[in-house]
Amino acid sequence: MKKNMTKKIWFIIIVVVAVAGVFLDLKLNTVKIEKDFTLKYLNGETFTLSQYAGRPIILSFILSRCPDCKKEAAVLNRAYNQLKKEKNLTVIGIAEDDEVNDLVKNLEIVFPVVRDEQYRVAQLYGVKKLPHLVFINKKGKVVRSVIENVLDETTLDEYIHEII
Repeated sequence: MKKNMTKKIWFIIIVVVAVAGVFLDLKLNTVKIEKDFTLKYLNGETFTLSQYAGRPIILSFILSRCPDCKKEAAVLNRAYNQLKKEKNLTVIGIAEDDEVNDLVKNLEIVFPVVRDEQYRVAQLYGVKKLPHLVFINKKGKVVRSVIENVLDETTLDEYIHEII
């Protein structure tokens, strides 16, 4: 009788430890975006950054009247087209004006663009000047911010490599 009771106790202990281990593992492996936000796509649908947790992400803060933003959009288009499937790269344009629809159309921007009409996300990421890029790694951490520089393809590739 004592032997059976001891086996049952050990069985219960093992089950409890196993369940606790799975629970802790799930909690530890959950990727959280360091600075999450929700905005609207240009078509009005809701976008939340944390939906892309676990992926390398580039946030591109843009303004339709910014000549350097236009140059940078072309470089980002190429990177996005090349790496979205292969490396699961996500590029999100964050527009700070209403004329962004024309910008997207004229520059044939292929990555998704959202509106930050109240500049909440720009403030969250410390955006003061444009263009401004934020690189977020697969763990949800901001690893680099690039301000007022139009990146050439080589430099952009180096920065992307840091977050992949």
